[in-house]
Amino acid sequence: MRHAKFGKGVVMYTAGSGTKLKVRIRFDTGMSRQFMVNAAPLEILEGKRR
Repeated sequence: MRHAKFGKGVVMYTAGSGTKLKVRIRFDTGMSRQFMVNAAPLEILEGKRR
């Protein structure tokens, strides 16, 4: 994933569904943040899955 402000990261977990879907992302900086998917500036990056 890529966030417009925080950069590249890996989805650690998801919760909810539809418009209430939340993700927790650990960014390359080591920082971890949770987002509502429908409101966050997130981009799915192609590549290797872990």
